[in-house]
Amino acid sequence: MPALGRRSGKGRRPQILVVEDDTQLAGFVVEILATEGDVYVAHGAEQALAQWEERRPDLLLIDLQLTGDSDGIDIYQEIRRRLGARPAAVVVSGTYHAEAAARAIGVAVVRKPFGLDELLSQVRRALKDSTTAHPA
Repeated sequence: MPALGRRSGKGRRPQILVVEDDTQLAGFVVEILATEGDVYVAHGAEQALAQWEERRPDLLLIDLQLTGDSDGIDIYQEIRRRLGARPAAVVVSGTYHAEAAARAIGVAVVRKPFGLDELLSQVRRALKDSTTAHPA
């Protein structure tokens, strides 16, 4: 049975990469976003960059504060450098400086704890903007 949900270019479901080190929250986000596309998870910088190279997702949902040496902004900047363009992204964070950090890189922010409607709204907007800016 084919998966239901949004399609991106030529009938393909959007690919969404969730970069979140909290495995419980990552699982919750995957469940929420499954209606919007095919969702993959990376729990840190190395996994995120490897998943990016393998899948070239349509959208990144990145936790700003990750365990380890790299934060969400570092990952976004590295992907941007590799891509040579600005990837569609939504930053998720529980800190107040997230909004300023997200504005600095030109992406939307969703503050933790977030509501389902808020998360879905920002993800849908980012996916729509990415397909409008770069039609398949």
